[in-house]
Amino acid sequence: MQNETIEWTRTWRENADAEQKRILLVGDSMIDGSKREVQNALPDGYSISSFATSKGVDNPYYLRELEMLCEQEDFAYCAVYFNNGIHDHGQSPETFRNNLCATLKRLHAKIPNAVWIVGQCTPVTPDRGDGNKNYIAPTTPEQAKGYPPYCARILAYNEAIRSVAAELGMFCFDAFSLLLEHPEFKTDPFHLNAEGYRFFGSSIAAQVMERIG
Repeated sequence: MQNETIEWTRTWRENADAEQKRILLVGDSMIDGSKREVQNALPDGYSISSFATSKGVDNPYYLRELEMLCEQEDFAYCAVYFNNGIHDHGQSPETFRNNLCATLKRLHAKIPNAVWIVGQCTPVTPDRGDGNKNYIAPTTPEQAKGYPPYCARILAYNEAIRSVAAELGMFCFDAFSLLLEHPEFKTDPFHLNAEGYRFFGSSIAAQVMERIG
């Protein structure tokens, strides 16, 4: 396990005092930035809880913190949107896959009746030092050679995410391709502007409601 310079976790519960059909959002700063937009895009009667953190699935405290949130709500979720991988902490793709699979199995055992959607990692495009500010992420390992190593890892992680979701019978949401088409939403290599978070949040809400049916 590797720690970052700043480690953080933020939990959020909309309409915590009301009886609602509840959706759990799990992710990083992309979920933290879009959670209210997911809520705004949901029909009446649905509310979100979110767990956003810098911790990766290699962190032994990750599940302990997340399970505490689940226990507060008696696991009463109708859907879970799960994402992890941007904060990769240098895990190899194989290690990430193993950690992700173990994490999802353990959580699914606690919330077995929910619809599960696993989101792919969103694009990460650092400034290469050549003045490029377009934030167009590489999409193949060959293209990624001109970028820092974690850009190639993101591509490998997304392959692992697709594989694990298929193995566990969970839906996979291609958040990478979705945001790849909208570099205008980027404010830096990782994050989005207000319009981008509205777009991303409403896209997640649409995925959830489509799967809930």
